[in-house]
Amino acid sequence: MEYRDPELERLAQCLQQQLRKPLPGRRAHQLMMPEGREIAPLPGTPTRESAVIVPLGRHPECRKLSVLLTLRSPTLAHHPGQLSFPGGRVKAGENYEEAALREFHEEVDPHYPPRHLSFVGRLSRLYIPVSFYWMQPVVAVLWQPPEFHPNDEVRRILYLPIVWLQEKQNIQYGEQPLKSGKRLRYPYWKSPVGVPLWGATAMVLAELLWVYEECF
Repeated sequence: MEYRDPELERLAQCLQQQLRKPLPGRRAHQLMMPEGREIAPLPGTPTRESAVIVPLGRHPECRKLSVLLTLRSPTLAHHPGQLSFPGGRVKAGENYEEAALREFHEEVDPHYPPRHLSFVGRLSRLYIPVSFYWMQPVVAVLWQPPEFHPNDEVRRILYLPIVWLQEKQNIQYGEQPLKSGKRLRYPYWKSPVGVPLWGATAMVLAELLWVYEECF
């Protein structure tokens, strides 16, 4: 039998229990939501389904409980150069977990054994206005660290310790101009790679932390 980290085992069991309960959803999302962000499509808007994997595991260096993120290529059409979770559209015949695992293989480690990963539940669905996707985050525990293989979509992976995300001083506020001439104000986490962690990814993390803190 392969060794499994006892603390990760406890986390997996607790998250499975917590994610079966009613989720905080918008209450948590609002903690990191940009001002004026759309939370649902306008009536008649054609939407698509997507899934992202929210991977939790050990930081390979400091060994702290961490979440894995990807730094997207600056050449991508949507969300270029941003920090995000591995994920993408749900193909015909796939459920959310199958789509998330496929994207994890495509963006992080094509050889990662499925037995080294356990899905523990789903967070709240989130609407992505820029691409008209409904995004379903699925939480997984990584029993072993992946071996990252750079590709056209992802430049690097990043491990952010949960305790670092919980420190309020790591949250700041920024602004960016919009085509309308207005300025968008948004909360974000500073990141070690100099890229702000904001938008949908930050909103998902806010809900993850809310649920995580029920376990520790």
